[in-house]
Amino acid sequence: MTVIPKTRQAFSLVEVIVAMSIFAFIALGLASAIMQSRRMSEGSIYQTTAYGVVYGYSEQIMAMDFMDFILSMEDPTLPIVMRAISPSSKAGSVDIEDFLFLNQWSDKEIVLDVRDEGAGERSVIMPMRIRITANRLDTGVDPREAIEITLEYSFEKPVGNQSVTVNDSIHFVKSAVPIY
Repeated sequence: MTVIPKTRQAFSLVEVIVAMSIFAFIALGLASAIMQSRRMSEGSIYQTTAYGVVYGYSEQIMAMDFMDFILSMEDPTLPIVMRAISPSSKAGSVDIEDFLFLNQWSDKEIVLDVRDEGAGERSVIMPMRIRITANRLDTGVDPREAIEITLEYSFEKPVGNQSVTVNDSIHFVKSAVPIY
């Protein structure tokens, strides 16, 4: 009877190095894709938050009495009184008055995230600037009892180790006819 010798089933050093190189290449590509996805997601959060804040202001302006807004247009020292929510870690959110003036930039610090990490609290703040401009539409050849309003805004969005200023605006028309 002949005995067949058992062969060792093992990888050579070259095969292990090639396999580790392929794995490292795939892991590096996957890590790069994850980091790019995170940066895009973070930028989207900043954009969505900024738009949400400005859209909230536009909704409040639309709900205002038409003549109150006209008075603010005629006297630029009169503020347009808005409502805002200020975060508070101990008492929840607090409803506060927020004043905006026509044709003037207002600086805001928007809190994106508040985390209690151990003994301290950490906030992520987005600096933002907002300006309201208005144009009466009750003059000219086809007068309307309405106001064209523009809310311009800018905010800082992190890109890598730097931040980029993003500028945008929304436009709408406020009529003397109440919509709410």
